[in-house]
Amino acid sequence: MGAAGIIAALQIVGEVWVLPESPRFLVGKGRLEEAKWSLQRLGYCSTAAEIDLFILQLLEEKEHEKEEERVQNELLLQRGVKLNTWRFTLCRYWRLLRTHHRPILTAVGCAVAQNLTAANSVIYFAIDIFTMAGISDPYLAGAGVGAMKFMGVICCMCLVEKLGRRVLLLLGTFGAVVCHLVIASGFLLQKTVDVHAAAATATDAAAAAAAAADAAAATGTTPTTLLVVGMLVFMFCWNVSWAALMFVVASEVLPNSCRGVGMGLTITAFWTVAFIMQSTLEPLFVCITIAGNALSGMFVYFYVPEGKGMVLEDIGLSQQRKQQIAEHAARAAAAAADAAAAAADAAATQEEAAAGGHAAADLHEPSDPDAAAAAETSDELQQEQQQQQQQQQLRARDVGIAINGMPWRIEED
Repeated sequence: MGAAGIIAALQIVGEVWVLPESPRFLVGKGRLEEAKWSLQRLGYCSTAAEIDLFILQLLEEKEHEKEEERVQNELLLQRGVKLNTWRFTLCRYWRLLRTHHRPILTAVGCAVAQNLTAANSVIYFAIDIFTMAGISDPYLAGAGVGAMKFMGVICCMCLVEKLGRRVLLLLGTFGAVVCHLVIASGFLLQKTVDVHAAAATATDAAAAAAAAADAAAATGTTPTTLLVVGMLVFMFCWNVSWAALMFVVASEVLPNSCRGVGMGLTITAFWTVAFIMQSTLEPLFVCITIAGNALSGMFVYFYVPEGKGMVLEDIGLSQQRKQQIAEHAARAAAAAADAAAAAADAAATQEEAAAGGHAAADLHEPSDPDAAAAAETSDELQQEQQQQQQQQQLRARDVGIAINGMPWRIEED
């Protein structure tokens, strides 16, 4: 194990001298020629025109970031916050969190969802799990786990730009759920009580493995097969999805202006949840892993955007548009609710006014005899006018002359 760590450290040190610098960093520093060379090395663009267009997009993005930062600084100065102070730094970070809360929550959610698959716990305790399964040579099984991890990462590298991030995450999460069910079925079919009792009485790891193997042999090879296959396929599904794509998706959904803060929060959340998962491994065996995978899958389906074939700037703009649409919908819903409440208040006010008018009329009628008498006189005059009109019509028919002066022809009965 120590030699393997030395080899990995030397590999990282060697890559530092080989990998080219980030084009965005070089453009931000004004080193455009070096940025073009870095784009050619990384294979972003194939022609000079594409490189120039990409550099222009990066420059526009930098100008947009500077303008946004200038506006934020002016707002803070108007509120009495001095520049280059701890209060200014806190206010600036708080404004970034409020402005870009949706992509930051998505990135942090990716870190939490990756841990809810319980893959890190499975890796750390793989030898113990295989020992409980009754496998006599757990180190050989550990080598199988490493091989499946390697195959999963290679498949992810080959398929991520063809199928997309969301598809791989959803497929890997679904496969992890199925594998957890298979592993749980294997432990249920096996005589786990005898295995634990035998392992508890053993004095060393070899004796515990032998005792577990003897106890598992009494139940047949089916539980052991389910455990081994479920474990290996689970490792493949996890590495083809969350292991290789969690930090990729988290960095893609974050805008350039808050990528540093967002990734810091994402890594903090990742290791915090990982510590909790490893500290509570035994309870999680029976209560969290299947449900955790289901929650991870739902999170990917509803919140994680697709970044296939898109540059970071386009992904950031897409997230901003979604956030603006959500905020506009929330404001529209609030305005509609306020309008409905205002209409209800107006209707209630009209009803109260009408009720008050009727009450006033009822109260006013017996206290004003002159008005009542005038109303009765008006009714009598209307009745007299109607009677006079009826009499005139009858008289006009008798003499053959209509009211408008036209002759009538009256047929004799």
